[in-house]
Amino acid sequence: MMKTTLHGWLSIHPIEIRQSSHLPLSKGQEMIKEALDSKGKKPLELVLRSIYDNDDFIDLRFYYLQNYAKSYEEKILCIQKNIQDIVTIDEVQKNKSEEEQNYLSFLLYAHILQLGEVFWTLPERRGEAEKNWSVYQKVNLLNDTLDFQSILLSRYPLFVNPKEFDIDFLLSIPEDTALQTYAKALCYFSKNPSSEEAKNLLHRSLELNPHVPSILLQKKRISKKSPIEFEPGQISEANYIAFLAGESWWSVKDAINWLRNSIS
Repeated sequence: MMKTTLHGWLSIHPIEIRQSSHLPLSKGQEMIKEALDSKGKKPLELVLRSIYDNDDFIDLRFYYLQNYAKSYEEKILCIQKNIQDIVTIDEVQKNKSEEEQNYLSFLLYAHILQLGEVFWTLPERRGEAEKNWSVYQKVNLLNDTLDFQSILLSRYPLFVNPKEFDIDFLLSIPEDTALQTYAKALCYFSKNPSSEEAKNLLHRSLELNPHVPSILLQKKRISKKSPIEFEPGQISEANYIAFLAGESWWSVKDAINWLRNSIS
């Protein structure tokens, strides 16, 4: 069964989230919805025309973020402005329906994670990404929907401030998929290369997805772009694991040799 990756969720436009929540769209939002399905010059015209009917620019900024923002500064500013607007809307709107509240909550979390992902791509700003993630590390919505613990655990060896995270909580994830077990195996190995837990988890990982080592061991094969979805046990999952944890595997001392020896 195919699963959506973190970046797959983050690529969903707010308009599409509103639709899936069965929330009404304004005339301006209808135009943006049409723009998402149009090609050529029409999408930009529709987005610009939608301004007259919008009280905020969340949808427009997100469209800009996805299609036009080039620099990290632009991306960060777009996301930060949207977070401010979402918080303001949440505070100003009274008597919100449960669906509207859930929509705003999910939208806020998605933008915070998006901001974290942009910060994470900049080594000098990774501490800011961690601040975002540490606040939300135990949010059930994130862990249930995104397997957020596995994502954090995959990057844990690279964290600037690992003490901000509850490592016991992160390690409490199940061992049902390779996404979970490879992350746990590396974490245990980074703490103790002779760890039996690490050895057993790596063996379990190779059973769950044998495609991962061939990608991790060839550094050039590790994609810098996340897949949108993956299937457990398949190459798509291996590519996702490599995207999330490739740098971690190559940074932890002797981890790559340990992986190489385990398949020889």
